[in-house]
Amino acid sequence: SEMDGIHSVGNLALLDGKSNSALNNSVFLTKKARLIQLENEGSFIPICTRNVFMKHYNQKSSNLFHWSIEDMDAYVAEIKATLKNYLN
Repeated sequence: SEMDGIHSVGNLALLDGKSNSALNNSVFLTKKARLIQLENEGSFIPICTRNVFMKHYNQKSSNLFHWSIEDMDAYVAEIKATLKNYLN
């Protein structure tokens, strides 16, 4: 697994400081709802961050309420596949 703890790449998403504080340590479903609210209020949410919360990277995910190890692994695999185009 790519999971090395809560600060691993597979568990991080980009947000501005204010939005990050608004999400704080809430459970995944609460964070997702708040992220949608922030976006609707005009906050800029990077596309990859939005994709994380919409579970775009793990199409097989059956659990929409939690961020799982499988979700993390799928997200990291996507990051690696994208970076492969730029790094040797």
